[in-house]
Formats: sequence, structure tokens, C-alpha cells
Amino acid sequence: MRYYFRNSEKLAKLYRAGRIYGGVIGVAGIIILTFFIYRLSKNIFWSLAVGILCLSSPRVIIYSKYLKPHFFASILTILNFIVCYSYYNNLKKEFYLISFFISGLMMGTIIQAVIIILLPLLIGFSLILERKISVKKSIKYTILGILILVIAALITNPYCIINLNEAIEEFKFITRWHHFSLNFITLYNYFRYQLFYGMGGFSLFIFLYSLIRGIYGGRKIGRFDFIFLIYLTISILILSGGTGAHSKSPHLIRASIFILPLFFAYIVEILRKDKYKSINRIILGGIIFFNLPYGYIVRTYYVNNVFHRKSTRIEAGKWINKNIDRNKSIGTDSDITPWTFPPIKILEYKIIIYAQLEEMIKDDKKPDYFIIKDWRVSDQNIKEFTKFYKIKKEFHNDLREILFYKYYGYFTSNRSFIICERKNRDENYIR
Repeated sequence: MRYYFRNSEKLAKLYRAGRIYGGVIGVAGIIILTFFIYRLSKNIFWSLAVGILCLSSPRVIIYSKYLKPHFFASILTILNFIVCYSYYNNLKKEFYLISFFISGLMMGTIIQAVIIILLPLLIGFSLILERKISVKKSIKYTILGILILVIAALITNPYCIINLNEAIEEFKFITRWHHFSLNFITLYNYFRYQLFYGMGGFSLFIFLYSLIRGIYGGRKIGRFDFIFLIYLTISILILSGGTGAHSKSPHLIRASIFILPLFFAYIVEILRKDKYKSINRIILGGIIFFNLPYGYIVRTYYVNNVFHRKSTRIEAGKWINKNIDRNKSIGTDSDITPWTFPPIKILEYKIIIYAQLEEMIKDDKKPDYFIIKDWRVSDQNIKEFTKFYKIKKEFHNDLREILFYKYYGYFTSNRSFIICERKNRDENYIR
């Protein structure tokens, strides 16, 4: 890394290499899952179905092109699933301990993804109930597994040892931002805004159908699939409650990307074992028929959007630096990050960051200018906002939006920016 700090112009190569690595590893995980489903089903349709569902998922497509761990870490989720299945069927303790090791690697990569440890724990508990393993042995293996988990987590994230106090402070910061709140509203929002736009509407529909068939079938669907159902149910409750007040934000589906392949695997496992297997095959085939071309459209639009000849963010920054006096104040209702905020001369302006528009409206000392990002224009306080501000300049991506893309492309860098100027006193009374 020292080389890249001293030769920053070479950093682009590292970035491209990282993105290629992430994409290749993530796709490799899906290929492994596809072959595993084929091994279980001995049928090419069901195995290809799980692979296509994964690779045509809108959010999987988008996050496969980010230098972020959410997609490529899914290979660990898939490997953990396969190892747990193997442990349940042959009772070799090595598989149980490997599952803890994989969970530790996942914890060091994405901390909330440590919930994959629930699957081996549930399997261990089930084996005790089925009297296939003694309580004493299970406790012994679990204690050893937890030790392995901690070691694996520290191997991937030694920063926790090097600077423990700073790691604790960062963890406290995360817990302050993510307030766990599990109720009907957050659960509904998780399905409506995150899974709908993350998996795709038709894929979510068949997933919900599979959950209902699994619940209705109970143990008839098979013991392992029943454990699998409990594991996914608990995971959904944890992930939906973890987003809390932010549950209506579609981009937070990134926190669930690592487990999406298992959602699709569950769909296939239930549908192929259901008594209406032939009808299920037709329905799933129809969904795949729609998902494939639409997934390609989302992918094409996303690439064209990101690599468009004009960056709205950079254009907005240039305009602000050129047309707004340095002694003016500029407000915004979002964090100032390099990939989401115009590159203005921050030290030469008075920047005011509000948690939301409502806070700014109540502020007596409102900023001279205010920057709105596209998805916030529909805020319920926008009518109040327009009493005090008028649009000065707008920057929009001139690529035509496709159906639902405003949600699929929620985290893209080439979004719209609207720069508003404070009205004078007389204008405030104009309705």
C-alpha cells in the first residue's frame, strides 16, 4: 500500500484489479451453489434456475461492480451452507468446526454477516433433539468452534488487536447509527423497499410463496429444509430490525447481499420438492424468462450511467465553485462523502449538515444555498422547503431512466443534483 500512497496515479490499477477480484469471486460462489443444487436435484433445470436467479438479481448485478465486500463475501455464505449440509448428513465434527471458521472470516469481512453462524448452531441443536449427537459432545464442539471463530475474525481484521480502543469506538458509532427496531413496519419496509428492489419483484413473489409453502409443509419438506427455513426466518428478522428507522432505504439491501443466494437456493429447494413441482417449474421458468433480459437491461444501464461522458456530481461542483461566493453558507441533508457530494472547496464555504429537511426548516439561520439530491425531492417537507428556497441550477443525467431504475441505481454516483438559493423576504410571501 505504501507504493500506492507514493504513486497515487497508479491507484486506479489497484481499484480496477479489486473490482475484477470482487466480481470473479462473487460469481465463483454462485457457480459453486449451482453445482451443489445440481448434486442435490440431479436436474439441470433446478440448478440453472438458482444460478440465473442470483445473476439476474438487480442488486447483485450492481454490487458485483463495486469494490465492496457485500457481493464477493457471499461465497463464504454459500460455502458455509454446503459445509453445514454435509455436517448434518454425515456428522463429521470437522465440517462443524469449518463452519465456525468460515463464520469468523465472514465476521471479519462484514460484521453483521456473522449471523451465518446461526445455521450450524441450529443444526447442532436439531441433532441433539434427534439424539444423533450427545449434549456433551455438542457443547464441546461449539466451544471449540467459537474459539476458532474468534481467531478467524482476528486474522481477517487484525486492526481490532492493533488498536482495540479505536475499534470499540467505531463499533459504538455503528450502533448509534443503526438502532435495532423490529416491528411490523420495519419488516414490511424490508420486504417492500429492500428485497423488492434487491431481488426483483417476481423473484420476491416466488420467495414469499416458497416461505409459505415451507411453513405450511412443516417437517414434511425435510428436516434440513425445515432448519433452513428457521435460519432464513431469523436472519430476515435480524436484518430487517437492524435497518430500523432506515428500513425504507432501498440501498440498505447491501447489508443482505451476502445472504441473497441462499434465498434463491431456498426457492429452488422448496419448489422442486413440492407436490406441485410441474406447475412450479412453469412459474419459475416464466420468472426466469422475464428476469434474464431485464437483468441485462439493468446491467447495461448501470454501466452506461456510471461511465457516462458527464458526471453530474463533478459538473455541480464546478458550477458551485464558480458561481457561489466563498462567504456564503451551503446546507445539505446528507453526509459529505467524495462519491455522493459535489467536489466543492469545503474549507472556503460554511457547510451546514442537517439530519433531514425538517431540521433545516425549523432553523432560524437558514443557509444561503441548499443542495438537494434527486431521491430527496419527494420528501414530505418539500412544500415547506419551497417557501424559503427557489431552484437556482439543476444537474441531471440525460440517460433515459428504465423501469424502477431510480431504486435499482439508488447508490450510483451519477445522480441528479438540485442547487437551491434562499429567497429574499419579499419572495417568502409569494405563494
